[in-house]
This record gives sequence, structure tokens and C-alpha cells, in this order.
Amino acid sequence: MIQDLAIVATIRKWGSSLGIVLPAELVKEQHLREDDQILFDVIHPIDLSTFYGKLRRRNR
Repeated sequence: MIQDLAIVATIRKWGSSLGIVLPAELVKEQHLREDDQILFDVIHPIDLSTFYGKLRRRNR
């Protein structure tokens, strides 16, 4: 069963790799344990100015 859940997690350096740090509240609420598998989407924040350009104010 797949459950939708949105959280913000932090990527941290872990040896020569990167790891995702899950909030303790989430781990407790979802009964997560070491070696559990999770499915996640990677979403980067979008800078809208890259789509619409910079808004310019006209001098009147």
C-alpha cells in the first residue's frame, strides 16, 4: 500500500555519500525502522523568474 505524505528532509554528508535525515516525529508516527524501504520524489524549489523573467517596473 502506498500512502501520500509530504515532508521536508535534509540531505547530509555521510562518509563519502549523502544521506537523507528524516524528522524523528515522522519516524515515530510512521513506525519506521532501520532497513525499511521508502519511496520518495525529489522536488527542487523553482525560481519563477527563470520562467517569466524579471518583472520590470515602468516609470510613469
